[in-house]
Amino acid sequence: TASKYVVTTNTIEDLLRRRLGFDNISQFDYLLDKWIQGNHSELNTRIFKYVGTSERIIINNFFLGNNKSISTDISSKKEKFTQYVVNIHDDYILKTVSSEDDLSPSDWIERTISEILDERKYKIISELLNNLSDMERQKFLREYYL
Repeated sequence: TASKYVVTTNTIEDLLRRRLGFDNISQFDYLLDKWIQGNHSELNTRIFKYVGTSERIIINNFFLGNNKSISTDISSKKEKFTQYVVNIHDDYILKTVSSEDDLSPSDWIERTISEILDERKYKIISELLNNLSDMERQKFLREYYL
């Protein structure tokens, strides 16, 4: 888990902020609040600015409510990767930690970041569900997860 590898929410917020070009994470929170209230256009536009065509189709279907579940399986399409430089003060620690899981340092970083992003996604969904009425919550779960 993220705490095991000392990756904090600040790390994820920084990654999210940089990937979507925000000055600070509160700008993302603001657009997410607007999205929850039904105004999808600003967050949609911001996300579309930074993704490829195959991802746009998935995102557009999500925003338009065209699919019952959120599909991220784009393995049949050419995947787009973004490389980041990670400055590690002591790479011995990274090599030690990653070797405990039988992973290369880069695979370990990729897996850890994915876990943290999943945790953030579930946190956002939980907060969304907690702010819905029982009827809205049931409708949301039926439409997207059942």
